[in-house]
Amino acid sequence: MRYGIGLLALLLGATDASAQDPLDTALRDAQQLAECMKALDAACVTALSDIKSYQLLSPAGVDFSKHQTHFFDKLRERGWGWTRYEVAAPSEVFHDGTRLYAFVPTVSTSTVGGQPHTTRSFDVALSVDGGETWKFVGINKPEQIRHIIPSYFGQPLPPTGEVEPLTIGLGNVNPAATPALRNPMDDWSALNVHLGVRLGPVSDEEAGGEIPRGARVLEVFPGSVALRAGIRANDIIVKFDAQDINMPLDVRKFIVPKNPGDTVDVVILRDDTKITVSAQF
Repeated sequence: MRYGIGLLALLLGATDASAQDPLDTALRDAQQLAECMKALDAACVTALSDIKSYQLLSPAGVDFSKHQTHFFDKLRERGWGWTRYEVAAPSEVFHDGTRLYAFVPTVSTSTVGGQPHTTRSFDVALSVDGGETWKFVGINKPEQIRHIIPSYFGQPLPPTGEVEPLTIGLGNVNPAATPALRNPMDDWSALNVHLGVRLGPVSDEEAGGEIPRGARVLEVFPGSVALRAGIRANDIIVKFDAQDINMPLDVRKFIVPKNPGDTVDVVILRDDTKITVSAQF
C-alpha cells in the first residue's frame, strides 16, 4: 500500500511531516549514490547498496564489495565510466512489512564499451528506518523485485531503455527497438551480432583469486548463437576469440567488431572442465 506522508509522520512520531518526507530522503541518498558512481568510488557504492538483496539475487554468493572494486578498477584501466548520472525523486513510497520501498528513476551516460550511450533506468530504494535513510539495488525486472520484496504487487515501473541512438559498426540502432536495460553490461542492443545470453559475474570463491575470472552464463535465449554452439546456463566463459574474459563486459567488448557470418571459439568452464565450442554469428 502507499504511505501517506501525514500517516508516516504520525507513525514516526514526527512533528514536522516534511522533515520525514521519504520522497525527499530517497532522492537525497540516490543523489549521493549517483555521485559515487560517477567517481567510481566502490566503497561508497557498497555502503549505499542493499547487500542482503544482492545476496538473495546471486546464488553464487558474490562478495559485492570485492566485485564492485574489481569492476571499477577494470573501468579505470580502460578509461571508461559515467559522464552523467542523474536521479529523480520517486513518485510513491510503498510498505513491505517493516520496510519501505520506492523506485528511483535514473538517466545516465556511460562510456562503458568504448562509446558513449545514454540509458534510462531505475534503482529500487529500500529503507528499514521509516524513510530516514535508504539503500539501493540495481534491478529492474519484476520477477527479481518480487524476490527481494515479496509484497510487490506490480506497480508501474519507471521507463527503461536507450535514450539516444548508439553508433557502432554498421550504423544506428533504433532506440524504440532496444530492450529494457539496467546497466552497461546488459547493453547488447548496439552490436551487429548477438551471442544470445544473459551474463553475470563469477564469485570470488569460484575464481579463487585467479584472473581471468570469467563471465557466468545466467540464461541462454531460445534460437540464439549460444544455444546452437552448445553453451548452457551456469557455464563460465573464460575465453572469447582467444581473449581472456575477466568480467561480463569483456564479452561485449570482443563482440563489438564481429559481423554476421563470423565464427569464434569460446572456451567455457563446465563442472571444472574446460570446453571449447565454436559460435557462428
